[in-house]
Amino acid sequence: MSPTASATVFVFSRAFGLADNGTYAVSLRAADVAGNPVATQPANSTLVVDLRLARPPLANAGSDRTVAAGSPVSLAGSGFNPDGGAVVYSWTSPGGTVLSDPNAPTPSFTPNTPGTYTFR
Repeated sequence: MSPTASATVFVFSRAFGLADNGTYAVSLRAADVAGNPVATQPANSTLVVDLRLARPPLANAGSDRTVAAGSPVSLAGSGFNPDGGAVVYSWTSPGGTVLSDPNAPTPSFTPNTPGTYTFR
């Protein structure tokens, strides 16, 4: 583009839904302000639309266990994303219970008082 030329940008947008999955041929034709084509051939490209419903991840918080107060415990969480994405962990612990890393699949803690501790 020469230093004195100006460009106009047009943005075309279209919402796509699941029924629109497929491959589309896209062409661009350019013209000057008088309507004269600036290229003899259109610029061609391909647009691939692949929309899928995100499925929820599967989580397993591990089995129930009985331990003595004051004994360290490691939780045994695991997860699976059926869409192939990353799995992120975020444990919720009962009030006053401090986990070593609430964002790890297997955090640990030490119960200082007897009772039932429920983690989610």
